Amino acid sequence: MAIVVLMGVCGSGKSTVGRCLSEKTGWPFVDADDHHPKTNKQKMAKGIPLNDEDRHGWLLTLHHILRSWKINNQSGILACSALKRSYREILCTGRTEIGHNSSEGTTDNAGTLKDSIIFVYLKGSAEAILSRMTGRDSHFMPVSLLDSQFKTLEEPHPEEGIRVLTEDICQPVEVIVRHILDFVSAQSNGLKL
Repeated sequence: MAIVVLMGVCGSGKSTVGRCLSEKTGWPFVDADDHHPKTNKQKMAKGIPLNDEDRHGWLLTLHHILRSWKINNQSGILACSALKRSYREILCTGRTEIGHNSSEGTTDNAGTLKDSIIFVYLKGSAEAILSRMTGRDSHFMPVSLLDSQFKTLEEPHPEEGIRVLTEDICQPVEVIVRHILDFVSAQSNGLKL
């Protein structure tokens, strides 16, 4: 079993890489954008950046998806910006505040999902991502919010206690997917992919 969270700012290729990885592995792919409440989408469409409060319930919903994969011993792929360390913490633990866990009634300890999730940070320059975003017209988030995403971004670090693979988005998607599969295999005791 492997749970992969593709993270990075809007336009970094999370959905594209996620769909390609899903096609290669047969694992379910979930795009976090599909789980934003209508109010969040409306706010972003108006060019207003989301704040921590806006993202809170959304992140808890995503945590429950990840947790269900873990409970069912099912591999899966989630595309989610996970811009801040605190957001990654909510995804991994379901903690809504210090000492409180939203996964009530379980015997899981807070770190259980941290051991199951592999974060793949799709990293790119603002220029490269801006170029990508101007080439698409079907996304609810306008290009004007890219700057706020970079300002919010806290790049993942080993001190978070999570497994992270960083990939340069300028590589071909197929190369990124191959790197992910190799990393997952190495991190999952030789999981056959």
